[in-house]
Amino acid sequence: MSFPLDRSAPDLGDALRASLKDIQPLKEDRRRHAMCIQQLGQCLQRLGQGWHLRAFGSSANTFCTRGSDLDLTCFHDSVQDQDSHLATQELRYKLLPLLYHHPRFEIKEQIWSARVPIVKLIFDGITEVDLSCHNPQALQNTYLLKAYADLSPQVRNLVLAVKVWAKNEGVSGAPCGHLSSYSLTLMVLYFLQVQQGLEMCIPTRAFSSYGASPEVKRIRWRCASPLAELVGHFFMFYAP
Repeated sequence: MSFPLDRSAPDLGDALRASLKDIQPLKEDRRRHAMCIQQLGQCLQRLGQGWHLRAFGSSANTFCTRGSDLDLTCFHDSVQDQDSHLATQELRYKLLPLLYHHPRFEIKEQIWSARVPIVKLIFDGITEVDLSCHNPQALQNTYLLKAYADLSPQVRNLVLAVKVWAKNEGVSGAPCGHLSSYSLTLMVLYFLQVQQGLEMCIPTRAFSSYGASPEVKRIRWRCASPLAELVGHFFMFYAP
């Protein structure tokens, strides 16, 4: 999935298109994600009314690639802010007992000491799932990035192209001391804002745990530059 970084190369555009096609999520990936959310949602319903389950991260903001894991968070209408202690209690004593006996979920790891407590699951023996609770900031960030992706296909394509390059060069992944996928996405958006006139002056309050406000949908932006040119400019922008 590698591609040449010389933007003058005549086959760069073709290489980019081929690379992006290779990393698109498969239909079975999407179906499995949807089924996982459905199954977890049914567990959540057993806790009573007012509970919600939402996907966040790359699977929800459309910057995902083939084989991506699934980030999910659950929350109750009565809780508006992030609360690590409450999240731990809800996950440990309410949700985990239900998941222990679920035939399609395997509990891989429980991380209670993190700022955002996480339960790591495996769904159907294939899909890795990170489940958090009362994590509204993650949802707000996701809806913000999704709004950027919806402005133009080139936004998503450039983010994915940079992700492919970083993975192929072995320079991505926070656990390895490199930039995270989220950080690379922010770098691309900043580049587009500074060099390509991408503007999105929407206040944070326009995004909540339930989605984006109507004012976000009224924003329009058109990118006339081809992807190969954007990739070249991106690396020149961040070159020392």
